[in-house]
Amino acid sequence: MPADLPRDAALRMLRRVFSEEVFLQEIIAEETKALSERDRAFSRLLSYGVLEKRAALDEVISRFSSTPPGRMKPKIRLVLEIASYEILVLEKAPYASVNEAVNLAKRTGFRALSGFVNGVLRSVARSGKEVYEALDPWTKAGIPPFLKESLTAWYGEARALSIVQAMTEERKAEVIRRNTFLIEEAPFLKSLEEEGFSVEKTGLTPDTYAIGGEKPAFLSKSFEKGLFYIQNLSSCMAGEAVRDRIIAAAARETAFRVLDVSASPGGKLFHAADLYLAAAKEPSLFEAIACDLTAARTDLIRENLRRMPFPGIRVLEKDASVFEPSFENAFDLVIADLPCSGLGTLSKNPELRYRTDAMSLREIEALQSKILDNVQRYVKPGGTLQYSTCTLNPAENALQTERFTERHPEFRPVSFEQNLPDLLKKESAGSGRLQILPDTFPGDGFFIARFQKADAAGRETEEIQ
Repeated sequence: MPADLPRDAALRMLRRVFSEEVFLQEIIAEETKALSERDRAFSRLLSYGVLEKRAALDEVISRFSSTPPGRMKPKIRLVLEIASYEILVLEKAPYASVNEAVNLAKRTGFRALSGFVNGVLRSVARSGKEVYEALDPWTKAGIPPFLKESLTAWYGEARALSIVQAMTEERKAEVIRRNTFLIEEAPFLKSLEEEGFSVEKTGLTPDTYAIGGEKPAFLSKSFEKGLFYIQNLSSCMAGEAVRDRIIAAAARETAFRVLDVSASPGGKLFHAADLYLAAAKEPSLFEAIACDLTAARTDLIRENLRRMPFPGIRVLEKDASVFEPSFENAFDLVIADLPCSGLGTLSKNPELRYRTDAMSLREIEALQSKILDNVQRYVKPGGTLQYSTCTLNPAENALQTERFTERHPEFRPVSFEQNLPDLLKKESAGSGRLQILPDTFPGDGFFIARFQKADAAGRETEEIQ
């Protein structure tokens, strides 16, 4: 297989990300399926690297080009960015990177511009590293002006930069959560070790492990057997936030109904199911409904449920913002992990750097409010509503929950820090909500809030004073 194919695949993927506004993680499997495992990994590295560092790469390129990157042919700009990432960040042999970029330009129909590509990249190879190292830290992290201004307004410049650097320069270990309903710890660890994986307890929440190996965890036999679920450690905290509520229900041996209104790919609902079913003497008392907006999203839930066949879960295609009469006052626990700006996930969704603006933030805040106003009707009197996002924006997080309780005073926050690791207890501090920041916790930026609905007599048994 020609050595340059990974670069061709990276160019195709990046072109689609910017022209079609797809996410790289949605297309990477299809676009790299013809590559060897090694070439697939290199193509992935180049693609994510350019998305993360585009602002920095463009700044360096602009020093050596009479045409600004923003005015170049889109494919030529990407060819230059891919090669510059190799030279400046991966520190590959400059001659080879320049040569491959020139050939890539020719193969993509820009033979006439191959001399331009060669000239710019030779200058980058000769003097670009000095320019790159002198860039301000925000540009070097690939953060555009609007996002820098927003993060600084929310957290102050020093803390905001610390958060950004944690998301863009530190690679967190892949985390998995064991299916405790299906397998005990000893055989679970043995199964993974026999497959060549290293596994270590995170020590931050029960049944979560950092996993390492030559291949991704999702390619393991243990994954296909449903022995674990791949889930960011911050996202795992959503299940932990209601652990006591779920286990208490299992101990009472009463029916327990759960609704996840925006469930894809299913991790939070599966966590709740695992907690209940592993503790319950009578699993048939558990019933859950997983909903999401589109067939593609519900198909993904069904695929994960095929691997991890928890009993009692149904999957429905439903719009969370549209009232469903049969759901009214019907659920003990409603999980509302709602659409958000996703700014806590820049490490794995670097495209969000270029898709976030003031209008998009206002639109998502309005949608969250609309959904919360709808789904609160589904909570039984005395039941629990859990709201979560994977963003850093206070207007989608703490401010959103404050506005919600003003509109719906029958809901009160419930403390859950007793379920959290020591590292996060102080962050929650009896407030019934938790903002996780990636510079102090080894996971994504994430927000969780827990509420209880007053019972039929108007009592709020878990209200925080």
